[in-house]
Amino acid sequence: MYLYRKIGDRVNKNEPLLTIHAERDLKLQRALDELERSDVLGIGERMDMLIHEVRELPVAKTTFMIER
Repeated sequence: MYLYRKIGDRVNKNEPLLTIHAERDLKLQRALDELERSDVLGIGERMDMLIHEVRELPVAKTTFMIER
């Protein structure tokens, strides 16, 4: 996830707040579902940080060996 704004930053109408990147459609849908369930947007009053913890570990690159 790439966040374009921090807490307290002014945001104009139709300005993007974040971009979600996912390697699979299922993971993208899970992120979208979680975003819709969460109260991450507010107007006027200060809020806590959007991200509290990263729950999934990064995917390790796999090395493939090809033999003749």
